[in-house]
Amino acid sequence: KPIPTKDGYICISANTNPQVFGMFEAMGRPELKDDPRLSSVQARFANVSYYFEVRNAAFPARTTAEWLALLEKNDVAAMPYHTLESVMEDPHLADVNFFETKDHPTEGKIRQMRLPNVWSCGTRKDWSPAPKLGQQSVEILREAGYDEAAIEQMVASGATIDGRLKS
Repeated sequence: KPIPTKDGYICISANTNPQVFGMFEAMGRPELKDDPRLSSVQARFANVSYYFEVRNAAFPARTTAEWLALLEKNDVAAMPYHTLESVMEDPHLADVNFFETKDHPTEGKIRQMRLPNVWSCGTRKDWSPAPKLGQQSVEILREAGYDEAAIEQMVASGATIDGRLKS
């Protein structure tokens, strides 16, 4: 769950003892690792409300960037919680070319997430956008064996949509 900071939110993955104890160090609260309610995974699970209360109380004191630096220094996985606007400027996502721009036949230029994995072979090179509502209905009904009269009747009754793109 995102944690409020002085200027936004941060997401932290601190589950193991080394991660949590590193977070306590970053928070300036190393004594918390000796608190019996927080000293083990099992104890934190049994006292999860208290754990989140302690954790959430510390983070509004610093900015997200300050916390990211402290957490990185203590080997705790963390990242900023983005808005729709700020995610487009994330340095890591830019480094891995996470977003790509495509020419959509009806919407113009769109930005989308690229495929999440790359293979040495077998990956499709051609790209087609998701069809618009009903764009392939007639084609699919034909392939399913319906004749033109039946398809026209389905369209007229509202059972399907003839959403084929007009040239």
